[in-house]
Amino acid sequence: PLFRSVILKIMIPMVRAARPTAIGITTSNIFSPSSSPENLFRRKFVKKLSFTILTLVLVAFCLTPLFAGGSQESGNAEAGTGEVYVPPEKAPPTTPKTKSYSPVTSYKHAIVPEGVQVTIGFLLPSQKIERFTRDAEIFTKYAESRGVKVLWEGADYDHAKQLTQVENMLTRGVDVLVIHPVHGDQAGVFVEMAHKEGIPVIASDGVIKHNEVDLFITQDSVAVGKAQAQAYIDMVGKEGKYVIIMGQPGHSVAKLITEGNNMILDKYPGMKLVQQTEHENWSPELAQNTAEDILTREKDDIQAFFCNNSGMANGVLQAVVARGLQGKIFVAGSDADRTMCTNILNYDGVIDVIKWIAPLSIECAEAAIALARGDYNAIKYHSIYEFKDPDGSVPTIVTPVTVVTRDNIQETVIDSNWIADLKK
Repeated sequence: PLFRSVILKIMIPMVRAARPTAIGITTSNIFSPSSSPENLFRRKFVKKLSFTILTLVLVAFCLTPLFAGGSQESGNAEAGTGEVYVPPEKAPPTTPKTKSYSPVTSYKHAIVPEGVQVTIGFLLPSQKIERFTRDAEIFTKYAESRGVKVLWEGADYDHAKQLTQVENMLTRGVDVLVIHPVHGDQAGVFVEMAHKEGIPVIASDGVIKHNEVDLFITQDSVAVGKAQAQAYIDMVGKEGKYVIIMGQPGHSVAKLITEGNNMILDKYPGMKLVQQTEHENWSPELAQNTAEDILTREKDDIQAFFCNNSGMANGVLQAVVARGLQGKIFVAGSDADRTMCTNILNYDGVIDVIKWIAPLSIECAEAAIALARGDYNAIKYHSIYEFKDPDGSVPTIVTPVTVVTRDNIQETVIDSNWIADLKK
């Protein structure tokens, strides 16, 4: 009873203070067909206010037992902390952005006025993979320090689940969506759903194939592939039979890393591609199976595996170690997770590439806040990314990557706080 009364004492003044007429909502304009930014915001405010009141009522009257023993943090800020969050990792700077941004004009943006809190919906392919949990943590802490509320979810590499999450975020009244799609080829519908509500969409590190996505912010995946291949040339030589272990079929990151591999390896006639295979859900187990099959078929006569991410590289390395070939076969990954960095210390001929999370997360958060506020002059970008089927292009911001070898792991991984406590 005490908990319920406290909630109600908080809720009632909130509702009175946020009464519709306080922001210009009346019966004459809330049902107006106008799609002006002001009316879009009013409709969205009512949706968000209704959701908030319903949530508070449920908490007060239905969920009291869950909180009887203590509180739980939601991970969402109601106001800025007063000091902008600085991530611990010491990433290299993003190259200067020189191009001025112009908003997509095919829909009316719902602009969030100053003094009203921005809410960002942040959707990732997975909530379990280290690379994505780091992204969510940095993005959330940075946005909250700017006074922004963040709702984030992972989709277990399930496109249908991510579609439901988009619907849920729009129902909850988010002001902008930042999405790393499970299937970029199928994610165009997310843009259409959001734009219908006046909500801008940022594609984060995975292309969404829709010619009206508002912005694409990505790590330099082509540079990742080039760094992997160049490391082999520098460390091993200009000849050898190699395999490319690709990630999710159709995913732009998998395609771009592989493109980077080929840009270097195709220069050397002595480099022979044995097989290039995609792996559903970036699965380490499937990658391990592929490596085992190829090594058996080729009688262990493989000199290199170039893998689109660290998880699959770890799977491949398990197959290599099981056959006693560690140190004899070059294995390259991407993401530089803890397991792969430990492998670099333990085995010869293993490298990875750090795709710095902090620059990506912060660029996404800053752009999302600017789009929500309609502050388009605050957004600068590097280039235009063009794609086919369907034809389209999108303004693009590219963040840095760094190759990791045993020779530079102290500086790049430990001293940079990427993994400060890394040990063999």
